[in-house]
This record gives sequence, C-alpha cells and structure tokens, in this order.
Amino acid sequence: MTKEEIKQVDAEAKKMLAPENQLKHIFRIAKLFKQIGIKKENKRIGDVIDNSVFEFTGKWTGDEK
Repeated sequence: MTKEEIKQVDAEAKKMLAPENQLKHIFRIAKLFKQIGIKKENKRIGDVIDNSVFEFTGKWTGDEK
C-alpha cells in the first residue's frame, strides 16, 4: 500500500469510529451475527448481541429503520 492509500483507509476508519456513526456499525455487525447465528449451536451469539444492542440503545436489531 502506498502512503496515500494508508491515509485514505485511516480516514475511513476514523470516520466509522466517530460517535455519530458507531451506532450504525453496531447494528450492521449485530445483523451479520444474527445471520450467522441461524444454526442452532450459534443461536446464543445472536441473542447475546441482540441483548447487548438493546441494553446499549434501547432498540432491537432491525428496529433502526
């Protein structure tokens, strides 16, 4: 990677971590885990993340629309 590419990736990462954008990414991650967690043995992971998101935001995953 060139220095310019590294700067661009760094800027994108900082933008994603900005407080106003964190919630959006928490929901995206939770949705991904929920999709992965369809298998019975993985179901608890999705539930745990759902509960964490709810505690943190007061919303259930999928309610953010």
